[in-house]
Amino acid sequence: MNWEAIGAVGEVLGAAGVIITLAYLALQIRQNSEHIEHNIRSQRLAASASLHQGIMEIRLAFLQDPELLRIFGQGRSDPESLSPAELSRFMVSCTLLFEHLAFAFDRRREGIADWSSFEHYLTDYTSAPGVQVWWERHGRRIFSAAFVAEVERTIEAARGA
Repeated sequence: MNWEAIGAVGEVLGAAGVIITLAYLALQIRQNSEHIEHNIRSQRLAASASLHQGIMEIRLAFLQDPELLRIFGQGRSDPESLSPAELSRFMVSCTLLFEHLAFAFDRRREGIADWSSFEHYLTDYTSAPGVQVWWERHGRRIFSAAFVAEVERTIEAARGA
């Protein structure tokens, strides 16, 4: 065998090595991308579960405190009938609920949580006249413009229904 033939065989082996290396890198990149997508899905599920847990804890607090449950129920329909102390508890309860909903709304805008799973809470709460009064007097001043627009769109839909 002459040196040209040996050089040609070396070039072929070198090219084959490059092709095998590129194929291996492509496989590693694909596996890494799948792993990253899996982690993102897991983080979204964990975030959504955490957000739902927060709503459940607020609702559990109502169930564990019959007086607070009565105040919130009465405040939803007629906040003017509450005493000053009761009205204060009602307003704090609304603020806590809406802070949690606003947090979930912001996570949706970031692509972390599915807002549709929280939208029914917003629709339920904003359909109550007392919550609408709280929103007009206090709520709209303390939240982001995007969340305010979402709440006001929901209130208008509730009033139109």
